[in-house]
Amino acid sequence: MYLLFFILPILILIPTGIYLYVFFRRILSLFLKRDVRLAKGLSAALALACVFSAWPAYGWGGVAVLHLAGVSLVIELVNFLIKRAPFVFKKWDLIYRSGVLSFLIISVVFSYGYMNMQKIEKTGYRIGTSKIHQEETLRIVLMSDIHLGVTMSAEDLENWCSKIQNQEPDLVLLAGDIFDEDTGRVEMERAAKALGRMQSTYGIFYVYGNHDSNQYREKPEYTSGHLRNTLEKAGVHVLEDEVFKTGNHICIIGRKDAGDQDRKSLKEIMKDAPENSFRILMDHQPGDLKENNRQGIDLQVSGHTHAGQIWPTGQLMQLLGINEINYGFRKTGNLQTVVTSGMAGWGYPIRTGGHCEYVIIDVVSKE
Repeated sequence: MYLLFFILPILILIPTGIYLYVFFRRILSLFLKRDVRLAKGLSAALALACVFSAWPAYGWGGVAVLHLAGVSLVIELVNFLIKRAPFVFKKWDLIYRSGVLSFLIISVVFSYGYMNMQKIEKTGYRIGTSKIHQEETLRIVLMSDIHLGVTMSAEDLENWCSKIQNQEPDLVLLAGDIFDEDTGRVEMERAAKALGRMQSTYGIFYVYGNHDSNQYREKPEYTSGHLRNTLEKAGVHVLEDEVFKTGNHICIIGRKDAGDQDRKSLKEIMKDAPENSFRILMDHQPGDLKENNRQGIDLQVSGHTHAGQIWPTGQLMQLLGINEINYGFRKTGNLQTVVTSGMAGWGYPIRTGGHCEYVIIDVVSKE
């Protein structure tokens, strides 16, 4: 984790700063042809300002600066190919040197990302199990990664809860990061009441994500314990390495977040989960799929990945093995896993990877 959040960003930002010096130097050379020293000084200052604003690399400044560098490097490749083409585009050299194309492309990408973040879709899955009877069905609503206060307000959530209620769920599963460091106490309490008002056959269940407990803020507006008490008072079952049996054959296993040092092993928790029940595992981060299959989990629901949020981070995370699955459905032996992209986003109101969603899972008998 230290490598991911500190060493890797430093290794990325050093060459990024060097390249941006060259980039700004090229632009300023158009306007300061006679004052080379001033052009160099301003280029260095702009490059340093970009690197400074890009720390941490996963913040809003980092996203903007890395997009600028990435898009500009692609344009460098285009320039290389054009210079070697048999035809000559007379205006190209001016367009290339001015850097205007980089800023135009970034504006288009971020505009799309902003609009994409505002649109929430319904995604449906239909899975089978031999643990429910032929005439039965189980409809599950899965909500995750709302990060209340970033792109969605408590009022917005109230409206969405009313819309999702129309799906007539049997279970409502809240798979973590419903709240985060930008969630105020009053807004958290209002949102908890909205979630608790949702009607379902077997109840509403919640597990912590890595942001819910405010561990990344020195002076949080509320504690993890206060959050739990508020949710439970509103009628939401909060599970921390706990098993909850509901209905005739349903067992909900809710895990602490993978980053929690006090997290129990699944094997230890499963002692309280009847073998003949339909076992649903709620785990914010989508990991340990093979082990979860060995322990007899039938369905795992997770979030955390945001399906990347900023392309291509999701694909890179999966390639590097940081996330076992970036998004969607996967079958591992008898285990069926659904990973949602979440209803909103973290850090900034931009999504260029994936889409925002709530998920409907219809579980039917496969007998």
